[in-house]
Amino acid sequence: MNRITVTLLCLMLCLAGAMVPTDAKVSAADTVANMVIAMTIGSKIIKIDDVDGEIDAGPQIKWGHTFSPIAPIINALGGTTQWDAKTRRVTIDLGTKTIVLTISSHYAVVNGKSVSIDSNPDLIHLVPYVQAPGRTMLPVRFIAEQFGALVTWNSTLQRVTLALKVTSPPLPPLTQRVVSFTPSQTSSAFLTLLADESVDVIEMAAGTYHLYTIQIDIDRTRCVVVRPAAGATVIFSGDVTGPGAQFWFGLNSRAGNITMQGLIFDGYILGQQGIVHTGNCHDITLNDMIVRNSRSNGMTAQPYHSWAIYMDTIQGLSATNFTANRWTIEASARQMSALQVYGGSHVTASGWVVAHAYLAVYASSDRGPLTDLILDDWTITDTGGSGWGQSNLSVVFQQSSGRFSNVHAVTSGALFNQGTPMLTDRGGNSI
Repeated sequence: MNRITVTLLCLMLCLAGAMVPTDAKVSAADTVANMVIAMTIGSKIIKIDDVDGEIDAGPQIKWGHTFSPIAPIINALGGTTQWDAKTRRVTIDLGTKTIVLTISSHYAVVNGKSVSIDSNPDLIHLVPYVQAPGRTMLPVRFIAEQFGALVTWNSTLQRVTLALKVTSPPLPPLTQRVVSFTPSQTSSAFLTLLADESVDVIEMAAGTYHLYTIQIDIDRTRCVVVRPAAGATVIFSGDVTGPGAQFWFGLNSRAGNITMQGLIFDGYILGQQGIVHTGNCHDITLNDMIVRNSRSNGMTAQPYHSWAIYMDTIQGLSATNFTANRWTIEASARQMSALQVYGGSHVTASGWVVAHAYLAVYASSDRGPLTDLILDDWTITDTGGSGWGQSNLSVVFQQSSGRFSNVHAVTSGALFNQGTPMLTDRGGNSI
């Protein structure tokens, strides 16, 4: 391992540590790091505590900000980067953080939460880009802020400097209680595990699950994660739910602090429901889901009644701090829709891919106020339906506050944005 790799590794370990108050006592076992990283525009030399190293592409100034390649540094630190050419998305896994960046998007997704890359929300052009022959370039300040470093700029030397002083005591071993759930178990058994505050992770074994509607009225004091076991493909079948939802969050009482990820929903014949239906809930994160072979039942519901996610307002109560990122909706013949939001606050949906649906998005304050809705990085194909006096729409916003960006539609309906308040167009859209 060369000197620069070792030094960078030390840096990340320091950055990842918790910041200690200035009056905290430091024991002999604590480690204190004073580190300075300097990069000069156009130079491949990176200076770490006055030791020179080399990166494969020099920093650049673009849109008045310094950009630098990230993959070499992440890889040297023992992290991983994955590039999805179809969605033009980079996923970075390092330590306790997963950061998803999309080329030309001014939002990143950090541990499931949408975060603006720049502190100035009106600077819509500050986005990651690709520099030939294929290096992803990211604003240096954004990287620094993720890990607590101080950034200074010397315009005379064209040099950006990252400085930090971190006191990081040894961390105790992280222990989590991980429990297994198998296709032979029941919906009530799932709810029992979900309500158990001693459970941190529910790992689902590979297979197809035939579970009746799981109504979640559980407000946990700390987050639980539901995910497939390593290497497992987990499929929820709609063959026993009838026209109802698979997951209902907050129907009779509040639900909260629940994360689910990596599930496939297959074969739902829906009424006026969503496969996931929400009411009174908070801090719900549902990421990396696939919906396929599903549709409205055509009797009690039409395609604009049946949704992958149906966010409702019930007796004035709706979702807060709700995140649903990277959903893939593989509809058929426009017989269902993707995301409906009838009220809520701090709702984030980014990285969706929707094909052959009736509507991609319907968001409205008709049933309750809808505030701070963030939609970013949507790819919509062969999607659209009539309504609101229009013959072909794919995205509809009514009297909602928030913002949308990087919504791209091909052979699909138009975007309809009306009322007061109105969603802000942050650019990058082709619809």
